[in-house]
Amino acid sequence: MPTPVSNTSPLIAFSRIDRMDILRAVAPRIVIPTAVFDELHRGAHSGEPIITALSEPAWFDVRPVAETALLKLLKTELGAGEAEALALGLELGATVIIDDLGARKAAARLGIDYVGTLGIISKAKKLGVIAAVSPVLTALQAAGIFYRDTLINRVIREEGEAQEQGEV
Repeated sequence: MPTPVSNTSPLIAFSRIDRMDILRAVAPRIVIPTAVFDELHRGAHSGEPIITALSEPAWFDVRPVAETALLKLLKTELGAGEAEALALGLELGATVIIDDLGARKAAARLGIDYVGTLGIISKAKKLGVIAAVSPVLTALQAAGIFYRDTLINRVIREEGEAQEQGEV
């Protein structure tokens, strides 16, 4: 995968289950906007593995985003991290790793390629990084990361695990 831009929530998701290795295998270099960096360093995220990972400049490239008319418009409908990730993704012509439905809709409107946490997990299985998606999805749910059951079940089926693992 060419160097993607990431929003906060996918980074938190992998961090909460201590599986930053999955993300790193799929995206060995990630660009994050300043707002995402700031969000990760605030509050509850301070003790999570993502904070340690952010100190690796070979993996994470933190970039400021110019305050353009597009960014101002995006900030009226999205959080700062989502807005900056989309603006930076558009500027760089990069895929954006983003889970928020509103941000995904905005990305689609702007013609920005995007993938979510579950897409990264599916890619990791295809690359042989993980043997199955089901245990990772179960860990995310146990860690309080919410995805609709229909979405979880669809990913499991698409990965050919529905018969082996059963429905979640």
